[in-house]
Amino acid sequence: MARLGFKPASAGGILITLSINPLHPIVKSEVMTNPPQKALNHNEACECDARERDLRRVEVQDGRVRLELRHSITSVRLLV
Repeated sequence: MARLGFKPASAGGILITLSINPLHPIVKSEVMTNPPQKALNHNEACECDARERDLRRVEVQDGRVRLELRHSITSVRLLV
Protein backbone atom coordinates (compact mmCIF):
# COMPACT_ATOMS: atom_id res chain seq x y z
CA MET A 1 0.00 0.00 0.00
CA ALA A 2 1.17 3.53 -0.73
CA ARG A 3 -0.18 6.91 0.27
CA LEU A 4 -0.66 8.95 -2.89
CA GLY A 5 -1.42 12.22 -1.18
CA PHE A 6 -3.53 14.28 1.15
CA LYS A 7 -5.36 17.59 0.90
CA PRO A 8 -8.16 19.55 2.54
CA ALA A 9 -11.50 17.87 1.75
CA SER A 10 -14.19 20.03 0.15
CA ALA A 11 -16.70 18.83 2.79
CA GLY A 12 -14.30 19.62 5.63
CA GLY A 13 -11.54 17.59 7.18
CA ILE A 14 -8.53 16.05 5.46
CA LEU A 15 -8.67 13.66 2.50
CA ILE A 16 -6.03 10.91 2.31
CA THR A 17 -5.70 8.95 -0.95
CA LEU A 18 -4.28 5.41 -0.79
CA SER A 19 -3.22 2.98 -3.52
CA ILE A 20 -2.82 -0.79 -3.57
CA ASN A 21 -1.63 -3.35 -6.10
CA PRO A 22 -4.67 -4.17 -8.29
CA LEU A 23 -3.62 -7.84 -8.33
CA HIS A 24 -4.61 -8.06 -4.66
CA PRO A 25 -8.19 -6.75 -4.78
CA ILE A 26 -9.00 -6.67 -1.05
CA VAL A 27 -6.44 -5.67 1.54
CA LYS A 28 -7.15 -5.09 5.22
CA SER A 29 -5.08 -2.12 6.24
CA GLU A 30 -4.28 0.16 9.12
CA VAL A 31 -3.14 3.72 8.43
CA MET A 32 -1.46 5.84 11.09
CA THR A 33 -3.18 9.21 10.77
CA ASN A 34 -1.89 10.97 13.87
CA PRO A 35 1.93 11.03 13.78
CA PRO A 36 3.53 12.23 17.03
CA GLN A 37 4.90 15.41 15.45
CA LYS A 38 1.46 16.59 14.27
CA ALA A 39 -1.50 17.32 16.49
CA LEU A 40 -4.48 16.13 14.45
CA ASN A 41 -7.38 15.54 16.78
CA HIS A 42 -9.86 13.30 15.04
CA ASN A 43 -12.01 10.42 16.12
CA GLU A 44 -14.11 9.91 13.01
CA ALA A 45 -13.31 9.02 9.41
CA CYS A 46 -15.23 8.03 6.28
CA GLU A 47 -14.26 6.10 3.18
CA CYS A 48 -15.03 8.31 0.16
CA ASP A 49 -15.62 7.87 -3.55
CA ALA A 50 -13.67 9.69 -6.27
CA ARG A 51 -15.95 12.74 -5.89
CA GLU A 52 -15.22 12.91 -2.14
CA ARG A 53 -18.72 11.73 -1.16
CA ASP A 54 -18.86 9.72 2.07
CA LEU A 55 -19.55 6.01 1.47
CA ARG A 56 -19.20 4.50 4.94
CA ARG A 57 -17.74 5.24 8.34
CA VAL A 58 -14.45 3.55 9.17
CA GLU A 59 -12.98 2.69 12.55
CA VAL A 60 -10.54 5.13 14.17
CA GLN A 61 -8.60 3.93 17.19
CA ASP A 62 -5.48 5.43 18.78
CA GLY A 63 -4.78 7.70 15.79
CA ARG A 64 -5.13 4.86 13.28
CA VAL A 65 -7.79 4.21 10.66
CA ARG A 66 -8.67 0.57 9.97
CA LEU A 67 -10.38 -0.32 6.72
CA GLU A 68 -10.55 -2.78 3.83
CA LEU A 69 -9.07 -1.40 0.64
CA ARG A 70 -11.45 -2.75 -1.99
CA HIS A 71 -10.24 -0.76 -5.00
CA SER A 72 -6.84 0.11 -6.42
CA ILE A 73 -7.36 3.69 -5.20
CA THR A 74 -9.23 4.48 -1.99
CA SER A 75 -9.83 7.81 -0.28
CA VAL A 76 -10.47 8.40 3.41
CA ARG A 77 -11.77 11.66 4.88
CA LEU A 78 -10.60 12.43 8.40
CA LEU A 79 -13.13 14.54 10.28
CA VAL A 80 -11.06 17.03 12.26
